[in-house]
Amino acid sequence: MSGWDSLYNTSWLKSKHIGRLKVGAGPPFPWRIRVKNQVLKELREIVILSLPVLSGYGAVGIAFGMVAVSAGLSWWLILLMSLCIYAGALQLIAIPWMIQGLSLPTMFVMSLLVSARQMMYGLSMFPYFSDMGKAKGYMIFSLTDETYALLVTQGDHPLFQKRWTRLVLSFLNQSYWVMGSMLGVYLGSTVGRDLVGMEFSLIALFASLLLDAWEKKDNRVMILYGLLVTWLSLMFFGPRWFLLPAMAVLVVMSWLKEGRNNSC
Repeated sequence: MSGWDSLYNTSWLKSKHIGRLKVGAGPPFPWRIRVKNQVLKELREIVILSLPVLSGYGAVGIAFGMVAVSAGLSWWLILLMSLCIYAGALQLIAIPWMIQGLSLPTMFVMSLLVSARQMMYGLSMFPYFSDMGKAKGYMIFSLTDETYALLVTQGDHPLFQKRWTRLVLSFLNQSYWVMGSMLGVYLGSTVGRDLVGMEFSLIALFASLLLDAWEKKDNRVMILYGLLVTWLSLMFFGPRWFLLPAMAVLVVMSWLKEGRNNSC
């Protein structure tokens, strides 16, 4: 027996080696493969669920990029707006503000009014984000109409009981918007600037989300209430101011419904 064999038989190396090769222990890697496959499967499900947002954000993002570049904005400024503002209607409205040279306080107040509806449903999502840890700030920032609609309609899906899946969904949706904006910059600079019909893409996106929510019977009563409350608000407050009161009433109704479900 060589000196090395003797050292191996009498040292802690042998005990460690034998301990790892116990009968039935199996190799240490298959569980990692199973976890990896599960993660890939869940990522695939998230991408499939976000496809309606891709179609809507892609088209509207292209429209925004084309309008912005035709107004003379630089590509890097358009990219910065999509990364830091991330609000389709507000970004489109901000283009003439920037051209006209409105003051920052004026733009701030007008932006607050345009996006006031998001404060309403943002409040209803706060408990849903309470477990997000350091990602909570990004989840609040990235809560758009479409992301909110997906999280609400798919809230009972086992997939979204995990924190990382909600974060990936929000990131994917913003990446669709950024990519659409940059594609719009390219098309506006090279192909052409015909925007006829592109403004309908956002309406089509909301219609597809509504149909998806209608398939769940539990959502149908709230959808009908939403249509009724919105119509009444439009009659009382007019087309300029109806959205904020309607959202406030619907958020209160959602809280009451959630409280009743929890008590049962």
